[in-house]
Amino acid sequence: TGWQQLTPENFYLFEQHAFSGRQFSASKYETIHAVLNFWQQHTIHWQALDAAAVAEKLSGIKGIGKWTVD
Repeated sequence: TGWQQLTPENFYLFEQHAFSGRQFSASKYETIHAVLNFWQQHTIHWQALDAAAVAEKLSGIKGIGKWTVD
């Protein structure tokens, strides 16, 4: 595929390779981009966090709700 890290800029390459023949809603795309942006902008030591802290961090991402976190 020619890419080493998934980013908002190269997501279309991932989509072409991994999701051929599948479509996502606009809100799913927004959530995927929000997750990618979160990972690019934050360095979090997940192993140092308890479950409540992890849930708080993840639920702060647009499109990630309680059911997804759980």
